[in-house]
Amino acid sequence: MSIFSGLEAFGVNTKKQQNIYDNGEAEREKELLEQKKKEEAEKAARKPTFTEEKDYLLQKDITCTVCGKKFKTFVVRNAKLRRSEPDYDLRPRFHNIDTLKYHVTSCPHCGYTALTEYFTGLTKGQIQLVRENIGRSFKSQDTLLPETYDYTTAIMRTKLALYNAVVKRGKTSERAYTCLKTYWLYRDHIQEVKEAGYSDFLEIDRLTTEMRDFAKEAYEGFQKAMAEEPLPICGMDSNTLEYLLACLGTEIKDYTHAARFLSDVITSKTTNSRLKDRALELKDKVLEEVNAAKNQV
Repeated sequence: MSIFSGLEAFGVNTKKQQNIYDNGEAEREKELLEQKKKEEAEKAARKPTFTEEKDYLLQKDITCTVCGKKFKTFVVRNAKLRRSEPDYDLRPRFHNIDTLKYHVTSCPHCGYTALTEYFTGLTKGQIQLVRENIGRSFKSQDTLLPETYDYTTAIMRTKLALYNAVVKRGKTSERAYTCLKTYWLYRDHIQEVKEAGYSDFLEIDRLTTEMRDFAKEAYEGFQKAMAEEPLPICGMDSNTLEYLLACLGTEIKDYTHAARFLSDVITSKTTNSRLKDRALELKDKVLEEVNAAKNQV
């Protein structure tokens, strides 16, 4: 029974005042807590959710290094990315978006295109080469960006970046790195096509052949770069690069050299444990492929 029982006869509401020494602080704290929860819920509702590829993209104004004209390009919101486990050959993976589709910057006016990290810093001679061999005949493209890039578009943009790298006489490593990213894009494009139930096997075979052509070019290019350029190459130390070469060698069935690269990675004292574990797993796969090939003979 409340100590204020009976006062109802006077029309007094005693329900909110059961503690005779409480001046209302407890009730006010409760109200403030409820208000804070409400505000946090409203703030969360206003906060954008990142569940689709387009949610991770921003449009950025760029001035072309070659023609000097401005255009817009996609920039990935890196702060919003959630990293996933990379593929066996170190292809990066993120939740809800394939960032590789946006690793190229391309001027729609003159055609100068490159992996974004190589887009600036051209010499006068390189600018002249691009202007003469690409810009003069380039057909201006639509400057309005789509909502996102599909794999077909991303592959063509990366191919154009490779062509520019050849024309401007870029470093061997830049050409090899561009080939590698094109190979990765083809691989996901083929997987996407298969998952969609595409039944044109001739088209899948064509895409697969093109994919392996780029794997071969990347394989040869990185080996050439190792002989010509100082480390790190494209951000990779010798162990990472040799592991990548082993992966590419496995893809094009050059098992002898792939095994040699893996052996170097496994026996190196500077190889981190994570990369060494990957190399050991790939070594088992290479041995299985070699044995399978022998059994077919």
